[in-house]
Amino acid sequence: MHAMYFCAGNTFATGDRIATALLEYAGVLAQTNGFDVVEVPTRRQDGSLGRTSLLLTPSSQISAEALQGVPNVVDPVDEELIERMHAEVDRRLHPRSPQPETASASDWHFDF
Repeated sequence: MHAMYFCAGNTFATGDRIATALLEYAGVLAQTNGFDVVEVPTRRQDGSLGRTSLLLTPSSQISAEALQGVPNVVDPVDEELIERMHAEVDRRLHPRSPQPETASASDWHFDF
């Protein structure tokens, strides 16, 4: 479990894998001048699950602190969110060249 500190003064706890993916994604968004809204699963102080929406921008400041000794608490997990952030990191760091369009014979039009 990690405590996350966000620039707006918000602090929340989330799972280790989400924290790692979130930090990596925020870093890539800063490098590529991008932004995104990410809804992160969280663990509230009373132990219940919740969600926190974050607007990540190039100027967002976010940090994480590993929480030690949190007994009997299962990390919040959202595999779809983790995969989406990893895919976005890959897409932004390794943009694919646009493929040239291939024209078919029916695409040609000549005015004589």
